[in-house]
Amino acid sequence: MRVGCRRCSRAVEIQKVDAARLYGPNAVWKDVGQRLLVGTCQARTGRYEEDGCWPQFE
Repeated sequence: MRVGCRRCSRAVEIQKVDAARLYGPNAVWKDVGQRLLVGTCQARTGRYEEDGCWPQFE
C-alpha cells in the first residue's frame, strides 16, 4: 500500500500484510493511511484545522 500527501508530496509505503499486523486485520485502509501520515506533514500553517497531510492512495 502506498499513500502520499497531496499537500507536501511526501509518500509512505507499507506492505498490506505489515499494516494488518500493526493495525489489526479489520483495519480500514483509509484510517491506516491517515495514521501513517499523521503529524509529519511538511506543509504547516499553524492552524490546527488546516495542518496535517491530505492522503492520496496509489
